Amino acid sequence: MLDLRSDNTAPVAPEVMAALAEANAGTDAAYGADSWSGRLKAELARVFETDDFDLVMAITGTGANSLALSLLCPSWGAIVCHPLAHVVQDECNAPLMFTGGASWLTVGDPLGRLTPDEVAKLLEPYHFGSMHSAQPKVLLLAQASERGLVWSVEETKAFAAVAGRHGLHLMLDGARFANALVRTGASPAELSWRAGVDALVLGMTKNGGMAAELILLFGKARTKAAPFLRKRSGQVMSKGRYLAAQAIGALAGDKWLERAAHANAMAERLAQGLVQKGAELAFPVEANLIFATLPPALQAKLAQHAQFFPGYEKGSSRLVTSWATRPDEIDQLLQSVA
Repeated sequence: MLDLRSDNTAPVAPEVMAALAEANAGTDAAYGADSWSGRLKAELARVFETDDFDLVMAITGTGANSLALSLLCPSWGAIVCHPLAHVVQDECNAPLMFTGGASWLTVGDPLGRLTPDEVAKLLEPYHFGSMHSAQPKVLLLAQASERGLVWSVEETKAFAAVAGRHGLHLMLDGARFANALVRTGASPAELSWRAGVDALVLGMTKNGGMAAELILLFGKARTKAAPFLRKRSGQVMSKGRYLAAQAIGALAGDKWLERAAHANAMAERLAQGLVQKGAELAFPVEANLIFATLPPALQAKLAQHAQFFPGYEKGSSRLVTSWATRPDEIDQLLQSVA
């Protein structure tokens, strides 16, 4: 049975396992002083075309998002984001706990796509400077979004301009940042710091990693508080080389982008096949997520041959492909439900 529940259900990519095996030979320093962690900073400088960033490694996506927000937003601050943002819906208030009490300011139609104009309309009349109101400090976007929508370079710049006018940091929850890169054709630098992004959580786990998330703090977002808050949040692995090795294995030779491109292509392949069989897409397929309304007969047949989330929202089902989804599996599934 084909597993389309989440890219989290996919196995670890071979190059990541190979890097872990290599890192497992012999001894190395602990708590981030290992040779692999040093190599990772240099590799990220190559990938992002800058060394003006702080690197903070985390074990989980929730930990990375929460820690990053705590570095950008004080307890009396507010985080501006879409109401369906992963940090709001799926992280059990961990970001609010890590920040010590910051609040959400959600904006945008839950069934729509957040726009810079909507953010501007929220912020322009806001009570900045009033001690009675939580002060907006971070504008948070997911790349790709919870509905698989991707922000272009120009859209990212527009959000950054709005954030900058009001003194907010722009942060990307990049759990699927690689998928967004291959969709837009932009370079990692173009879709991050060059577009005005201050902080990026670069997700590795959904793209072939085992348990590795990277926080990149660019330019003015760099802070000496990072190692202390990381330790306090429980995100420091004593054997940190295993975190760094995963990322190095994925980044080397730009294998991470190849994996993401494959996942995106499999989503497009599956979506086209389902549409031909009567499904209606609830959102454009821009990354590796599909949201589709399935005719009852098609949904019943699909459930016999694949695992996915039916009735996910407003009657639409969610199907997610991964780096490990094979073209022949997609074709066989579509033939089985014919």
